[in-house]
Amino acid sequence: MPAQKNDVEISLVLDPDIVIADGSGTMTITLLSPVEEAVRHVTEVQVSSEICLESPYLRTIIGVATDPADITLGGNLKDKNDGIHKEGALWWLAHLHSLSVERMTELGLDKVSLIAVWEAIQMWLYHEKRNDTQDLRALFNKWYDTTISKMDLDVYTAGLLAFPCQVFDHAVGFARVTKYLAYNNLGAIRERKPKGIRINPLHLTPNEFIGPMNHARGGLKSTIHKHMWKRANNVLRFDTGKCSCWDATIGQYLGNYDILTLRGPFLIVTTQLL
Repeated sequence: MPAQKNDVEISLVLDPDIVIADGSGTMTITLLSPVEEAVRHVTEVQVSSEICLESPYLRTIIGVATDPADITLGGNLKDKNDGIHKEGALWWLAHLHSLSVERMTELGLDKVSLIAVWEAIQMWLYHEKRNDTQDLRALFNKWYDTTISKMDLDVYTAGLLAFPCQVFDHAVGFARVTKYLAYNNLGAIRERKPKGIRINPLHLTPNEFIGPMNHARGGLKSTIHKHMWKRANNVLRFDTGKCSCWDATIGQYLGNYDILTLRGPFLIVTTQLL
């Protein structure tokens, strides 16, 4: 089922239907994803009409729909960037329906992408009157244990995890990502958002994250430098000409010092040398 824009064909691929609510009084929400590799995925989700009408965001869309029993989210076929990621929307819809963590696990919502978590937070905060994201905490904890806890971090992923861990008060995750950033980030630590998250207020407060993180990292660096040069100074105070191991013990190290200090992990390297 192709759609076209500027003579570029986009394929619409129908994903398996998902049932969040069944029985009488149900409606269908069709989710259209952004275009990736010329494909836009279509997912039909069966939900409760009554519960959706309690959502200020959905109530407005249902009120102007031609068929109130079948609405579409992310439906601008002419704009390939317009769309809604299925996983984030399912987190949001599942919690509107107060599904248990066990049922959400059955739907595979404990193994979604990181951007899906950001989108779920964004939809919950800006589309609902009861915008307390702690309603999502139990699922976030399950998602972290299933998807993130054993994953090797990199600077980009750690930066993206900081905000969700703070929002859901996940102390273990927040401690892990901030420690990783302190030891591995090149230059000043900055806030990161996934591509597609457009709501400006959705960010870590600098006074609670960016400022303290960079301050702590600077203090750690200063402490390491102080003690590292203290040891080097002890060697320099003696007549190095009488020391046959001078080059191996300190000379080569000082010669490579400029290279070490250009790397984020130098904090770990120099700590091991002390």
